Amino acid sequence: GVQTCALPICPFAQTYQRPSRRSISAGGSFQHCYNLDLKTGLVLEWDLDLQNSMLKVQVSAWSNLADYVSIGFRPLGGSSSNLAREAGTGREMRFGMAGADIVLGHSDGIQQYYASSYSGMPQPDTSLNISQAFTEFKGDRLYLQFQRPLVGGWLSHHGINASIVPNVSDVMWAVGKWDADAAVPRYHHVFRGWREVRSEE
Repeated sequence: GVQTCALPICPFAQTYQRPSRRSISAGGSFQHCYNLDLKTGLVLEWDLDLQNSMLKVQVSAWSNLADYVSIGFRPLGGSSSNLAREAGTGREMRFGMAGADIVLGHSDGIQQYYASSYSGMPQPDTSLNISQAFTEFKGDRLYLQFQRPLVGGWLSHHGINASIVPNVSDVMWAVGKWDADAAVPRYHHVFRGWREVRSEE
């Protein structure tokens, strides 16, 4: 089940409101957490397992705003290398989505995408191997939790073995409503963001 983060000690937790109901399935806390957005209550939490080259991730947001929560990983997001440019990602695409492996959790399950362009709807893609993945509504929050390898995803599938641990990687997130009829996320409008994340912070 979901694990809850001690939000007062999360970096960037400018204000803290105790959830109306704590998750009854909370089994502990993650080693690292960021409170990324006050409007949506978006919290990113993670455990880094260097020995097994795995990252365990939990993303959550206020459920009154979120039918879905999503996170995208760009291993070369901050790189200015020719390799990043040739792969269609890197610093020149910063603040956009190009080069992101995206995991999206919603009330009906989990979807995966790859963003090959700066903006617009990403394409369904399962290049990123995820495991132990689930979504859960608890109290007033929607949680997405999964594990992923440190090296993996679309770039790796195409011969570029870039890890999400080095300081050139970044993440993006979005929160929004889910279109159950079309089985696609609706546009997130302003409920999205970008951040450099140092996995060991």
